[in-house]
Amino acid sequence: MFNNDNQVAVVLKYSDLYEICDFYDVSPGEISDNPCYARYIADHHSDLQNLISGYVEMGEINRDICNDFYYACATRI
Repeated sequence: MFNNDNQVAVVLKYSDLYEICDFYDVSPGEISDNPCYARYIADHHSDLQNLISGYVEMGEINRDICNDFYYACATRI
């Protein structure tokens, strides 16, 4: 189990810290000042990573759908 200082340090080293701060609308300073934020983020980190991965996958699927639609329309003109 992490103590508060260790948990804050671990969270602040996450490679996706920018996305975490954007998603939760917090700054790294707020995470440092509020160890409860770090604990919550650490406890839910995998959930946020899964959400981000899902959006990336959907982006690829949406791009493919748009390409198919574009080419279908272009061949009818």
